[in-house]
Amino acid sequence: MDPINLSKDKCGRTLAVINTHAAVIIDSRTKEYYMVVLVVDLNDEVAKDHFVQYVRECSNGKVFMVAIFAADQDHKTVDPALLSGIDAWFVTSSQKEAVEIANGMQQMATSEGQISLDLADMKTILCHRGGCRAYYGKGLSGDKLKTALDNALLQSKENGLDKDACSRYLLAISCDTELIKAQTDDFNDFCVSLSAKHDNDFEMKWGLTSPTDSTNNAISVTLIATHSYTL
Repeated sequence: MDPINLSKDKCGRTLAVINTHAAVIIDSRTKEYYMVVLVVDLNDEVAKDHFVQYVRECSNGKVFMVAIFAADQDHKTVDPALLSGIDAWFVTSSQKEAVEIANGMQQMATSEGQISLDLADMKTILCHRGGCRAYYGKGLSGDKLKTALDNALLQSKENGLDKDACSRYLLAISCDTELIKAQTDDFNDFCVSLSAKHDNDFEMKWGLTSPTDSTNNAISVTLIATHSYTL
């Protein structure tokens, strides 16, 4: 991943994505961002040092801080000391997956359509008292929403999701057309399956946006699920 600085053209609707492998650039704009997503390679001591520096400098209570930790297949835990000052965090098994999550969040914040998601929606799902553990999944299908939803859920489970533990979900559906009745029914059934064990403690924010990376009328679903995490 190339170094990403804090120039305005890299920030969608005041969301900044920063790769801590590069020296972190801190300037007067940084502390005005609504949300900052930090990509951190846990196998890179320099990246971890830059991450700690950034969090220390910008933990002012105004910037919502999200960390995406890239580990490896055998190291999927995070040192609790790194979570201080972080509002929400993901952990993945590779840098490539970490970048995919960061790009997915940026697309959520900037995509437009019939039902748009914004950073306030994202913060609602990612904000838990005491901290938030988050999981990411993406699914594609030629024309079946149910398949795309199931594929997104499957990927998030591979990343550690336990749907019985997660009660808040962020869902972005990207397609060329409005949802037909059968697709709406599939979406409703999907929501019911996620909420079944959460009674009134369940929240879903979702959007229906224009395609950004899908082709040939493909349907794309991006899913973020969260639960509270206490150090």
